[in-house]
Order: sequence, then C-alpha cells, then structure tokens
Amino acid sequence: MKRFNRRLTCELFTAIFSFKESLNKAAYLLVNRFSDFSAVDVLDIDWLKGTLIYRINEDLCWGLTTGTQGSASFLTPFLNTILTIVRLGKVNAH
Repeated sequence: MKRFNRRLTCELFTAIFSFKESLNKAAYLLVNRFSDFSAVDVLDIDWLKGTLIYRINEDLCWGLTTGTQGSASFLTPFLNTILTIVRLGKVNAH
C-alpha cells in the first residue's frame, strides 16, 4: 500500500475491503462470478469527502474492462462502521 504514503491502518484496510466486496456484489449479475480482490485497485481515498478512486485490472465484462477508472462513496455513520456505495452504469437524466 505504498501509494497511500502511510502505514496501512485498520480504517484504511476496512474501507478498501468494504469497497471491493461492494463492487463484487454490484457487478455479480454482469460478470456471473466473483472476481479476485486483485481485479481492482484503490488509487486514492478522500476521507473528508467520503470518496475513493479505483481502477479495474482485468476484463470483467463490457464496461468493466482493464484500465477503467471509477469512483465510489463511503460513509462512516457509526463508530467502527463503514457503508460503501458503488454505482455501475450510466445515470439517466430526466
């Protein structure tokens, strides 16, 4: 985790793990399998905004291909609790 320029804390580990689990669950219907955690890297985390930037490392399905970058959100509503939000696909403007 050299890219974060600090020791891997419990909070950082939990945020990354939670995000990767959420991405796996959100993408399962498209991918039809659970991917390994190495299939996606977390590039940056903004604790104040509650966002993270990620990159896909292998072709999972159409729209989730190698090099694709995206963002996700997270909340810490309670002590020792993290809620991650992953949205796949386009948002239709009405």
